[in-house]
Amino acid sequence: MDADEAKELLESYGIDPSCYSFEQVFDGTVPEGVVISSEVFEDDTKPAGFYMVVKVSTGEVVTDVKVPDIVGMSEEKAKQTLEDSGFVCNVEYQEMTKAEPGKVFSQSEEAGSLIPKGSEITIYVAGSGE
Repeated sequence: MDADEAKELLESYGIDPSCYSFEQVFDGTVPEGVVISSEVFEDDTKPAGFYMVVKVSTGEVVTDVKVPDIVGMSEEKAKQTLEDSGFVCNVEYQEMTKAEPGKVFSQSEEAGSLIPKGSEITIYVAGSGE
């Protein structure tokens, strides 16, 4: 059953929308959008006397990924390397006298460390960004 079907079923039983919510859960074994499970909690403040959390698969597994060493690369090559590794890249520019303009001189996450795929990594690029 997918999340839309679950919502329709709850509505068909007349269950007030304030009595349930949907939670996204990372699960690489269940296709995206499919209900994995549900939990019901007693709650006398809700019209139905309970609150239900329906867990829905995102279809992905969050895995840790090794951070590449991008220091010394051009901004474009560093961004592409991070994106190819599954990270989101943020760029900050700083005027540096001892670094080549347009080159990465530092990164927010240590090269070789393991962090969740999809994490944001800031690269620090020499120059004004113009």
